[in-house]
Amino acid sequence: YTGKDFAAQCVRMQDNAHIRKWEAACSACLMQSAPETPDENAWKNMEEVFFDAGAVDVEAEPEAVQRFGQVIGVRPELVDSYKLIHRHAWPEVLGAIRRGKLRNYPIYITTVAEKVYIFGYFEYVGTDFDSDMAMIDSDPATKAWIQFTDQACQLPVATRREGEWWANMANVVVSTVRRVRG
Repeated sequence: YTGKDFAAQCVRMQDNAHIRKWEAACSACLMQSAPETPDENAWKNMEEVFFDAGAVDVEAEPEAVQRFGQVIGVRPELVDSYKLIHRHAWPEVLGAIRRGKLRNYPIYITTVAEKVYIFGYFEYVGTDFDSDMAMIDSDPATKAWIQFTDQACQLPVATRREGEWWANMANVVVSTVRRVRG
């Protein structure tokens, strides 16, 4: 959000008839697909615990940007430690993220049905994803970081695919970006 008053913008959105109609149509679907969700505010209570702008200096055509959403659990007793290390992310790890051509990388945390989950999103703006991820994973500082954040704090979800640590999420809305050339 780049405006001046996010709360006021949310109120204005709630006054929009199209948004109310969309929410009414979707609420039944969302509750059927996630009956364990404790209440309708489940989408509203995520706390951002990390953000890195990443490789903003890498040029990429909008249609070439790959977007990833992932989810994983967190051990409840280590939530505060997880948040703290992400608030003070190591410069070497942030450097590896940038060299790996990741950008726009937030991580959010929330509790659903008494379990703690984190949701991460990032955009990949490179041309060889596997090679760039291998470079990040082989970085010495990143390896040390992962020993704490991943191996000590995180709890993989049962629905992840074989070979995944974080469960990759399907992108259900794909939008096209149109550029105006002048």
